[in-house]
Amino acid sequence: MAKPTARDTFRFTRSALVIRTEKSSQKLVLLALAIRTNGRTGTCHPSYECLCRDTGLSRSVVAASLKYLRDTLKVLTWKQGHSNQYMTPIANLYTLDFPAMEGLAAESAESDWDNAESDSDSAESISRSAESQNCTPTTQATTTQNKQLPNIATAPPPAGLRSKAGTQVQPAKVNIGALSPANELSNVSPASELSEVPHTVPTPSLADLHRRLTPDNQKRWYKRTNGEGGAEGRRVALEILATQGAE
Repeated sequence: MAKPTARDTFRFTRSALVIRTEKSSQKLVLLALAIRTNGRTGTCHPSYECLCRDTGLSRSVVAASLKYLRDTLKVLTWKQGHSNQYMTPIANLYTLDFPAMEGLAAESAESDWDNAESDSDSAESISRSAESQNCTPTTQATTTQNKQLPNIATAPPPAGLRSKAGTQVQPAKVNIGALSPANELSNVSPASELSEVPHTVPTPSLADLHRRLTPDNQKRWYKRTNGEGGAEGRRVALEILATQGAE
């Protein structure tokens, strides 16, 4: 008989990895048997002590898992070992049914694929629902706002209000449409007008100024200030930055 190759042995392990079991202990026992199985004959004969050591399970759990593999999954059979007072006890001879294992592995893989497709479809539907929920309120709010705001509205003056000449003050026309979200950017003042608005420029910290300096100018700053900060250190950093910009 030809010696089994690693590829022959691995086919049992590969199928055992895919097969689904009710408990993790049953999968551990199946893997322990598959790893020790002869790739050509499908047989192995590990003792209970060996299976307990490989799986980390108790003897009773290993025995229950073997019965599950034989009676429920129908991928395992064995012949009872024997012993007497004149010979060393012989372990059971276990036989794994590879065609049965292949069939169960194919069913498990197909079930996993169906579950993966179902999960993917569920994720896509959830994503579409979230996108529709995020877009719909904004659209409805814009539509409602546009309906409520007329293009031109007249603001009547208070009763009895007259100008100095004694004539009735004409109501001012207000373009409400310019206040809609679509026209918000149309009322932005030019840059020349915005520059006239007074504003406060935050004073940069010494750390910010120091980061703007080149490595050579940082050395110059340390020579002039001896590494001391404060107002003097900021003043020196500003002077060096001014010369650095000129360079």
